[in-house]
Formats: sequence, structure tokens, C-alpha cells
Amino acid sequence: SLNGGLAQLLLNNTGAGGTNWSVSAGTTTTGVLGPNLGIAEASSYRMVIAQGGNVGIGTTSPQVHLDVNGRGRFISSPADYPTGGKGVEIQYIDDTLGGRILAYDRTGSSYLPMYLNGSMLLSAAGNVGIGTTAPAQKLHLYGTGTTLRIEDPNSYWDIWGGDNLFFGRAGVNRLTVLANGNVGIGTMSPAGALDISSTSGALIPPRMTTAQRDALVSPQNGSVIYNTTTTKMNFRENGAWVEVGSSGGGRTSCPSGFTLIGTSGSAEAFCISTSEETSANWLGATTACYNKSPTRARLCSASEWAMACVSGAPTGMTGNWEWVADLLGNTGQVMGNSVCDSFNNGPTVNSLYGSRCCFR
Repeated sequence: SLNGGLAQLLLNNTGAGGTNWSVSAGTTTTGVLGPNLGIAEASSYRMVIAQGGNVGIGTTSPQVHLDVNGRGRFISSPADYPTGGKGVEIQYIDDTLGGRILAYDRTGSSYLPMYLNGSMLLSAAGNVGIGTTAPAQKLHLYGTGTTLRIEDPNSYWDIWGGDNLFFGRAGVNRLTVLANGNVGIGTMSPAGALDISSTSGALIPPRMTTAQRDALVSPQNGSVIYNTTTTKMNFRENGAWVEVGSSGGGRTSCPSGFTLIGTSGSAEAFCISTSEETSANWLGATTACYNKSPTRARLCSASEWAMACVSGAPTGMTGNWEWVADLLGNTGQVMGNSVCDSFNNGPTVNSLYGSRCCFR
């Protein structure tokens, strides 16, 4: 029929609860439909095929090939997949794999890059780029002043930077990593490898027992721990742990080949060679002590040698002469020929004797 410039096919359902449908073809003067083909329920158009071939669902003026105003659902199975061509596919797989959107080359069996909102790219390799068309990692952000925000209902963290990297919470910087590797906590301009700035918090070193400390594998000189057994700070120096405390901050242990003399941790405590060093002249003995590993020691003084001898801890300190550091002009001093207080100021520095190395 022809109705007000519309060519219509009317489908009237006179049954209970029935709905009347119409298929209409309009002209440029036929109101909202225009020169398009429309399918209407009662007087509401549900689908329109425009003159240029665009299809609209929920709209009478489709702007692209398929223009949907409303929600949609896609159901498919592998049997429904196209066998050739390229395009963007919207699929529902099953209850386990769910749905997916992909740009895919069915002819070449390969994924294609896909843009989201013009500024976000999902590459064929699965990398996501924001602000870049060539994401090199799983997530690649690019742009001046780029910031990554992680937020929950209580607060948020920001990560930003370029040459330097910054971590901040609720707009306050907490951690800085400079391009040269310096790390700052509480400062954005760390002046050293680790620069901590705070007036409300302290630096807390690792806390452990003496047994746990001694079980550390290959501890390095300069290591620091808090000893919960002795309630003292310990640091690693010259291959041994040294205690820092009110007793004087002296040695509490010695490396292999050395024996601790004096009260552990006292200012007077020192390490001495457990056994006599190889015979040498005075300079050779001094040099050998200096070259000791893992620590650079020195030739023991007469007082250190006598204290160690009296303690009885090192072996073989009496019965033969041993060099000590004290010199008298061109002659040296040796000790221990018979007892701890026997000494001789007469040997020339080129004489060959054993010795002991000491360090604190």
C-alpha cells in the first residue's frame, strides 16, 4: 500500500497479544525514514537499511555498514569461523574460554594489530602499547609526563618518569631511582647509591641471632646486622664480624688462621696468627702480614705478642725466636726463645725468624 509517500507491506496479527509489523520504503520527503527501507513494530522502527547499504538497528540513520544503538550479543563456535579474509572478529567460545575480540588474518592464520580508542594498540605479539604503535614489552607506555596509576577506594600510587623514575602515593613522592642508579627514599635527588631522608622513621638492618649470622653464606666486608642474641650491632670487617657496643666496639671473632686475644667485643681485643708464620727477615715478615687474605694485617708489636703468649691460645709461641714489629736502629727485636718474656734486641733485620701477624 502507499501511505503518505511510504510504500508499505503491512503484517497484521489479530490474535491475542499480537503485534503489527510493517516493511516500509520511503522517499526523501517521508519524514524520519527518508529514502530508506525500514522494518517497524507498530510505529517504532526496529531496523533500517539505508540507501547506501548501511544497516541500522535501533537507529534510523546508520552511519556505517552496521550501526547498533543498544546492546548486542554474539554467539559462535569454531564451526562458524570464516575460512579466509582479514577482519575484526567478536566471538563467544564456551563457558570456560568465554568471549574474545581479535583482529585476525584467516587466510594467513595470524593475528593483526588492533587499536582501541585510537591511542591503545594490541600488537600481533600480544604486547599492549599506550601512546606507541610499536610496544616492545607486555605493557609499553609512551608520552611526555606519562604516569601509571594503581588505585583502590582508599588511596592510589603513581609511577612516572622518563630519564629518572619516581614512585608516589597520593601525590607524595616515596621512592626515586635516578638514571645513574642512585636510589632515594624520602628524597627526589639522592646523592649516593642509597640516600634516605626522614625525620619520622629509622633505618632497620636485618635482625638475626648469632647462629643465623654465622650461617650466612659468604658474607661480604661491610655487611651490617643487628644481633638479637647479644642485642648489639655487628659489622663485617676484614673477614670477621665485629661487635659495636658499649664494651668498646672491638672484635668478637677472627677469620680462619687467626685466634682472638682479649675480651670479645672489647677495645683491646685483636686477632693474631694461630701458628707461626714462615721464617723470613724483618721486612719479609712485615710484607707477608700485609699481604694476608682476607685481611691486611701487620707484624705484631712486642706487647701484642706478649699478651697472646701469656693467654696460651696460639700454639708454639715459645721455644724459638719470633720477630715483633719493634725496631732499635738497624737491629730488630725477637721474642719467645724460652718463655713469654724472653726477648733479644740484637738480631739484624736481615736475620731469618718466624713471626706472628696481628690486626684489630
